[in-house]
Amino acid sequence: MNEFFHEDRAGEDHWQCIAKARNKVFAAIVGLVCSIVVIAVLTLIANALEREIVGSFWSSALSTAMLAVSVAVGALLVALVIVSLGYIVGPTGPKRRARKPLAGARSRLIGGVITVAAVVAGPRRASDAETWSAHLLGHPGDRALNRRQQLRAGAGFLAAAVRMRAQDARRQACRPLDWLVTTDDRLSWLVVLVTAVPVVCLHGAGGWAKVWEDLEQVGVVATFATAAAYGWRRIRGITAPKPKPRTTSETPDQ
Repeated sequence: MNEFFHEDRAGEDHWQCIAKARNKVFAAIVGLVCSIVVIAVLTLIANALEREIVGSFWSSALSTAMLAVSVAVGALLVALVIVSLGYIVGPTGPKRRARKPLAGARSRLIGGVITVAAVVAGPRRASDAETWSAHLLGHPGDRALNRRQQLRAGAGFLAAAVRMRAQDARRQACRPLDWLVTTDDRLSWLVVLVTAVPVVCLHGAGGWAKVWEDLEQVGVVATFATAAAYGWRRIRGITAPKPKPRTTSETPDQ
């Protein structure tokens, strides 16, 4: 089992190779999403041009070209994702060291499940893979798990890996908002900016008269933003630093 989890490719650690492949997968997925957004915007532009110039040769040519580009980009990125996933769960390359074959298809399946769970959990928790595999395959001298217990444990490891990654993503997503509400000054500026949005919209709709007419709605938005900011600070357990007292230098009377 150690050969499976400690093989290297050109002197690199197995888990470092997995981390690199995971980064390639995420980069490909992000690129795929960005390309879909760009293609959607270009499609809207092409439709607008087609409405303006009905039956134009350039309009139809632009639509056909964007369709071809979208198909090519999508196929390329999907192929990159498939190759990267195969790089994760498959062999790490032709230069890998010779390893002993695992005992049966079940052991190979367990190794693949543990590898996927370690990749999903993140590189910081990759060291847990050996503990998980030892639990599934059983320590020497201990009673091995049966097939049903192995399936349950493998599903539990995958669920735990997904939950760990979700917690990491939530923690990273909350950091910008935590930074905004850490001090009273930043919190006040956040409330001011949120309140300025309806003011600008109302002013654009009917000038300052519209703003004074719907001033109550602006007050509701300001109150809600303030309550939400302080509520978020309380939920996250953030304590604002106390302001430093100002010291005045006194000169003795002559």
